[in-house]
Amino acid sequence: MLEAACESPQHETIGTCLTGFWDDSCSVEELHDLVPDFRKAHDESEMAVEELDGCGATVRTLRGLIAPYHGSTRVIREDFMLPTRM
Repeated sequence: MLEAACESPQHETIGTCLTGFWDDSCSVEELHDLVPDFRKAHDESEMAVEELDGCGATVRTLRGLIAPYHGSTRVIREDFMLPTRM
């Protein structure tokens, strides 16, 4: 099941089930033919291991994982480790 969650300004977690919107009408073969970057990432012979680090999807995924990590460590560092202001 695909789920997405976002945090509202009131800090309430809002969850949404996206399974009703899923569209399986496009096959891997169609993506392979229509999207050159998909073909390049999907086929082992199309991209060297060294190229993977600079691939757009890899960079976006890493940025998406790194940003929340830094946010979490900031919260721990500033809110839990530092004394509260008086």
